[in-house]
Amino acid sequence: MNSRRLRQEWFSNGRADLLAGAVVGLALISEAIAFSIIAGVAPKIGLYASLISAVWIALFMGRIPDCRKQNKRCKGLDLIQ
Repeated sequence: MNSRRLRQEWFSNGRADLLAGAVVGLALISEAIAFSIIAGVAPKIGLYASLISAVWIALFMGRIPDCRKQNKRCKGLDLIQ
């Protein structure tokens, strides 16, 4: 796989990716607070847990197209979907 194709796949639509990340991030805040209240823990703990899990998935689980190819890095993502 050459670098030009990788660059086109990963960085071709940066504006839409940033907007999608902002929307998901805003939705994640309210969801984390709601679930932490339901669980009976402090909302700060829910926010930290959601942040850590989001960063972990972004760094180590791979992208969704990679997971469709049954990449070994994405085995944990099956639990989330």
